Amino acid sequence: MDLSSLKRYAMKKTKLEDFGGSFYETTYTLAIRIANRTNYAPVGYAALQDFLKRLLITKLRIVKELNTTQYHKSPTISKPIFIVGLPRTGTTFLQRLLSLDPANTSPKTWELMDPVPRLKEDLEKDAKKRIKFCQTNIDMLLSLIPHFEDVHEMGSEIAEECTVLMGVDAPALVFNFHSLLEEQDEILKWDWTEAYTNYYKGLQIIQHYRGLRQDMPETRRFVLKAPPHLGVLGDLTKAFPDARIIWNHRDPKDCLPSFASLIRAGQDICEGSGTIQLDVIGKHMIQYAQNMYERGDNFFESSISKTSTCRGAHVLYQDLIADPIGTIQSLYKDFGYEFSEEYKSNIENFLEEDSKKRNAMKGKKKKLHQYSLEEYGLSDSDVDDKFDWYMKKYLSSK
Repeated sequence: MDLSSLKRYAMKKTKLEDFGGSFYETTYTLAIRIANRTNYAPVGYAALQDFLKRLLITKLRIVKELNTTQYHKSPTISKPIFIVGLPRTGTTFLQRLLSLDPANTSPKTWELMDPVPRLKEDLEKDAKKRIKFCQTNIDMLLSLIPHFEDVHEMGSEIAEECTVLMGVDAPALVFNFHSLLEEQDEILKWDWTEAYTNYYKGLQIIQHYRGLRQDMPETRRFVLKAPPHLGVLGDLTKAFPDARIIWNHRDPKDCLPSFASLIRAGQDICEGSGTIQLDVIGKHMIQYAQNMYERGDNFFESSISKTSTCRGAHVLYQDLIADPIGTIQSLYKDFGYEFSEEYKSNIENFLEEDSKKRNAMKGKKKKLHQYSLEEYGLSDSDVDDKFDWYMKKYLSSK
């Protein structure tokens, strides 16, 4: 597999040639180099190739859309909320809750996966077709790794991570994220400004066509989330200078093994369970956490202030789970947002339904999601020694 052949395939399928910019070449080249040296199972390697081809096709179509539609005249993406933090710290739960506010919205999986309509003469029909196509792909993935949904809920019409759309510039999802962790230090050295600028434009496309389908402008605040943002917040805020950034915190002794199990679920399909070294996953998790904590801490210490256009806040996982409404009320007070009675009612209804769903799941198995540090060659003392500074600063004192 090589980038040139993948690009030729995408150009042939779309009859387009302009990929826009050059940052994507660095990311795809690295992803392909790692894939070619990794012991992928045949089905995993084929799935990765298909994944990369689809992303390049989507990238070509986005660039064409931006070149033929005057998005510089479109409304700006104003004061978007970005939720960051290590995986398994409640980022998805918080995004779901914030999206319940009538003043907020989140892009859905199908919009992020394929933001440019194909049937512009009938946008409702087009949306239905894209939703169906997206769900078909999700169902196919889950048929291969059904246990993945135990770790991360998936669906075409639910809010999803920024990484789905940003994948056109930086392909890092279930099929290869585990292997990219080997090169995380190199990846964090890159300038991600172009990728975030392109993401901003991608959100404008989503916003534009939502407005056309609704026959009214989409003016709600975007609620966005992806754990990897934490490592490159300086580049993110160059494209989104008025972002509201929420950093979720959880005891690393809990979130690290949970994250490791998420990585393992993706690696199962790609390489086969017989080749997975759990202690290697554990070492990568420690390195990843160290990078994210240090870079996130540096950004919040140096770039977040009440005099800057960018604002920040912190959420503790245990507070979010114990008191979701109180946690969000505190966030809204920090950001100067109105917490309406309608929004409060929406949260209460969601929590009631979510509780019913989780109780039903518990009836089918002993635990929703099982994991431990020891599985991945780690101990409590390993984590305590490495991240004592983080826990004292962000967990003990808050």
